[in-house]
Amino acid sequence: MLKFIASTTTIPVPKFLDLYEENGLLHLKTERVSGMSLDDIASEAVIIHVANYLESYVLPQLLELRHHTIGSADATLPVIPPRRITYRDKRSTWPRKTSYITDFMFRHNDLGQHYIIVDPSTLDVTAIIDWEFVGYYTTEFKYPIWLKPVAEQGEDRLQPDHLIKFLDSTSESPKAADTNTLVRLPEGSTPAVESW
Repeated sequence: MLKFIASTTTIPVPKFLDLYEENGLLHLKTERVSGMSLDDIASEAVIIHVANYLESYVLPQLLELRHHTIGSADATLPVIPPRRITYRDKRSTWPRKTSYITDFMFRHNDLGQHYIIVDPSTLDVTAIIDWEFVGYYTTEFKYPIWLKPVAEQGEDRLQPDHLIKFLDSTSESPKAADTNTLVRLPEGSTPAVESW
């Protein structure tokens, strides 16, 4: 995903160097980025500065990336929902869904303070890391977790349950392909329009 983000946006990400398997584990090798994680230097002023950067620069670029199928930009990869779903539901596979009425928008899905690297002198974002949960999803998947440290997030049980329900939803439409499901977005959703 790092190569995809680097080639389709100007969002600062670590440079991809290698992906390899060793002793049954998959390893990602990137260039080292300079800076500190936002949660290590967070103050109200720094969080506001970084939030403004994310909302005016990073998120609009991600929202320009759209697709009619949920999940990864690489269709050969499985659908990997965000951590706030998988901590509640441990299943190993999730259905890939296709919408014929709207496009899904690209989401980082785990953009917490610990994955935002900031230059402590300038407070500029030097990199956004940890893209394993990235993918195309509905507006319900937006969640500004960069506003609080991970220890203060708490367990929002309503949102994961709502998102799991969306991922499990099916349609009776005969237009859906054998391996896909036609998605009807939940009431209140805004097709192909996003606001932060």
